[in-house]
Amino acid sequence: YKGYIYFVDGKDLLRMNVADYELNKTETVRKGNTDAFVIADDTIYFRRMTGLAWANKQLVRMDLDGSNEEVILSSKTDPLELFVYNGYVYYFNDLTGNPQLCRVSVNTRENAEAEVLLSDKHTSEIVLLDGKIYFVDYRSNLGDSHFYSLDLTSKEVTKIA
Repeated sequence: YKGYIYFVDGKDLLRMNVADYELNKTETVRKGNTDAFVIADDTIYFRRMTGLAWANKQLVRMDLDGSNEEVILSSKTDPLELFVYNGYVYYFNDLTGNPQLCRVSVNTRENAEAEVLLSDKHTSEIVLLDGKIYFVDYRSNLGDSHFYSLDLTSKEVTKIA
């Protein structure tokens, strides 16, 4: 993104300049407690984990250089499989034991509530294409899974396979 490759090493978010590539020459953007992240419109959105055994998870945003870190959501959330589209951060949330596909405005401030788009499907392998979210619904370890699409305008869910 803008001349850098961003990646997680352990729990640190790092970046490397691709124009001036040297082996092991990286910059630390954020130290610790980071794994899932996405970059959109010069902002990094990521899952921050804190507490004993990483029990507390938050959706956080910051600038590309790691400055201006700001919590977006801090309760009842475990944001995974993040992506940004049309002014919203979309993510899979499995914290409550009831898998959910959620979204929250990129302009949200802490203590906001995320909008739940789906709560009856264990969404995974999420892909966005032409205004639709495509995902796999994993129902069990026995292979009973199906492929669906969710139209972001109409909120209609269609079973594909």
